[in-house]
Amino acid sequence: LLVSSCSSESTTTSTTKTTAVTSTTSTSTATTTTAVTPKKGGILRVNTSGVTGSLGWPANFTGADVGKAQPALESLLRQNWDGSLYPWLATSYDINYDEPSVTFHLQQGVKFTDGTDFNAEAVKFNYDSVITKKKQAFWKSVSVVDTYTVKIVLTTWSNIAMISFADTGTACVASVKAYQDNGEDWTNTHVVGTGAFKLVSYEKDSKIVWTKNDNYWKPGLPYLDGIELLITSDYQTNKNMLQAGETDSFSAELGKQADELSKLGLDLDVIVQHQATYSLIPDTKNADSPYANKLVREAVEYAINKEAIASGLGYGFWEAPYQIPPKDNSAYNPNYSGTVRKYNPDKARELLKLAGYPNGFKTDLVPGMAKNLDTATAIKSYLDAVGIETTLNNMDTAAYMQYRSGDGWHNALLIEPLAAFGNYNSTWNYYFSPTGTQFRSWTRSEAFLKVFNASILSHDLDISLMRAVNDEIMEECSLIPVHEGGASQPTYKYVKGAGFLQRGFPIYWNAESAWLDK
Repeated sequence: LLVSSCSSESTTTSTTKTTAVTSTTSTSTATTTTAVTPKKGGILRVNTSGVTGSLGWPANFTGADVGKAQPALESLLRQNWDGSLYPWLATSYDINYDEPSVTFHLQQGVKFTDGTDFNAEAVKFNYDSVITKKKQAFWKSVSVVDTYTVKIVLTTWSNIAMISFADTGTACVASVKAYQDNGEDWTNTHVVGTGAFKLVSYEKDSKIVWTKNDNYWKPGLPYLDGIELLITSDYQTNKNMLQAGETDSFSAELGKQADELSKLGLDLDVIVQHQATYSLIPDTKNADSPYANKLVREAVEYAINKEAIASGLGYGFWEAPYQIPPKDNSAYNPNYSGTVRKYNPDKARELLKLAGYPNGFKTDLVPGMAKNLDTATAIKSYLDAVGIETTLNNMDTAAYMQYRSGDGWHNALLIEPLAAFGNYNSTWNYYFSPTGTQFRSWTRSEAFLKVFNASILSHDLDISLMRAVNDEIMEECSLIPVHEGGASQPTYKYVKGAGFLQRGFPIYWNAESAWLDK
């Protein structure tokens, strides 16, 4: 299979997907195309969290480090929010499904900002480091075919394997010379890449300053003179800076924070991405668990007033879901015709009686993290009302992770925000892979495994197969979606072309095409 670049560079069209709020408040997500002429110059200021591992060596990235390094570092591919991939530092690629392997044909004439060449040897050096450190499960070996062709043999084929070359930290390629000349420790605070910007300074827990790369390989880019990443994750600090005009953009929670920001009277776009569905994960594996009975699981879903939770706790930004993929994701089916269990407490009591629990039963509800506590309290009130006597088991993160990734749990419901990846197969695989370590008390039925494997192993990303996984889950009520959540990016309207929350994962944006209309 040969895949080549089908995206074209444009300096006259800006396509954005935004939720505009403030004086023209809107909570609907829309895609608009507006003819514009980007302006050159200016400094974009974005508030962000700090570096936890490395700023400049992809094999050492932890957490969201790549989000801070992306003005300088680039990958072979990029991913859109709909899951589709497009070449970036690669021009095209060939997939051998039988071996399995991927052969990339690279951009020629690209240089790192230290003047060295980007080529197959550079890719191999970076990716060998990733493999040695066991940071990428899909990669087995890397070989140079010629100066601008590199082959990666995969450990196994899956259509999510291709994402490992796109919007993931380990996919980035840094300067080999800078690494060899200065050592690995140096890369914790320095970075040399092929990107549109060069590092000026890095002040830990303060700010990261970038200046434009005048020799960037994409003609006419970047538009900005520079970028300042201001390191603060405190919401009140970010809000104050936004009001004072000291920053142009930051990430806020979707819900109360987004609502508060929409009422400041500032000339903002609040860009929205429903990137998670907060769901109940029941113990279906233990035979003596009430949740092993489908009727009980259905009773739980009927008992919960999702619309009330979404409106009361989400401030108009949450959605009441009846599918697992959130509405912004391509796996979401707008024409879904499966079972929909809307709030009906009488139906819940009837199902409990049919299941052999006329007087209800006792259970634990585990919030998972502190910000789930309000949702958990609401769920508890609804379950208590139909006879399911619920105890909130609010444990610390380490104890919860033992539940989630350890030995499992018994007769309990876990509340988990199921993160939505652009390719939703990554979500299915991350949380519910039969070979994974997550949610061991959740049964992977034969019917689930059939649709799961069909979707994951298909050669191409097939939306109908991803949706079939959801259909199986919803029909069996094996997961219970409660509300959609996500992130918002309050951004002054003069910021254009940045692509916040439009890539395959929320921390990625398009620094090279951002510009300021002022």
